[in-house]
Amino acid sequence: TKAEKEMRMVREEQARISSEQCAVVKALGDALQGLAAGDLSVDMAEDIPADYRIIRDNFNSATSSLRAAMSAVSQNVESIHGETTEITSAANIGRNGRCS
Repeated sequence: TKAEKEMRMVREEQARISSEQCAVVKALGDALQGLAAGDLSVDMAEDIPADYRIIRDNFNSATSSLRAAMSAVSQNVESIHGETTEITSAANIGRNGRCS
């Protein structure tokens, strides 16, 4: 009957949506697990259904921003280390009254 056909179509659509959601949750879970383990290179590379791509795109944008922030911190640490070395060297010269 028409009602049975419509019910079958609804169930098939619900199954498809459920399957898509499971795939997206798994992909996001895997990516978050990698991030939690300290892997800042992780991205959601999987091709996911169009309705959920915003999740992938936002996650990838967030991890990209995190990588950039960590890179800036690392560069600042290197710069501070270099400046500290120069200050220490200058202090030693001043203390000794001569170059070492």
